[in-house]
Amino acid sequence: MQRPGRPAAQGYGKITARATDLETWVSRATKVVQVERAGRALVDAGRLLAVVKEMTSDAVSLEASEGQVVVRGGRAVFKLLAMRPADFPPFPAATEAEPFPVGAVALRRMVSQTVFAASRANSQYARAAVLFDVRSGTLALAATDARRLAEARCRVESGVTAAAMVPSSMAKMIPRMLAEASAHCC
Repeated sequence: MQRPGRPAAQGYGKITARATDLETWVSRATKVVQVERAGRALVDAGRLLAVVKEMTSDAVSLEASEGQVVVRGGRAVFKLLAMRPADFPPFPAATEAEPFPVGAVALRRMVSQTVFAASRANSQYARAAVLFDVRSGTLALAATDARRLAEARCRVESGVTAAAMVPSSMAKMIPRMLAEASAHCC
């Protein structure tokens, strides 16, 4: 695996990372990796992240074998316990939705203006989430914990009408993902 920010060359493939805490599901694919042999591995995301963050080399390789994943970068070599990929919970199929454009800056602003109001410790799903509602060319985000209410709006060029509750843990990831994407593009 090569770190983001490097241009993809011919012959490079992709790697798809999937993660879940059984409430939030995230899938991210990148095309800036050189694949020598296709495979699958299931490792603890926190440990893999800690290892990769400590790497000083731009080139990081992952080698999966029965029961372990070897992570190499520069002179560093780490062995992580691997589980059977079949043990990973089935990834829920995303329902088909019509995409609509929204600016990254506007979306980051809207999330930061609303996610703080979502409940941190509430068993009621609606209070621990941010409502994303698009209709009549307006995207509105709203969150509440029954004491605070936060709402943010922006115009979008779309005739889509849709609404979804996004868990606050996932909503908090959106600004970071947008910042990473803008830092590594172009």
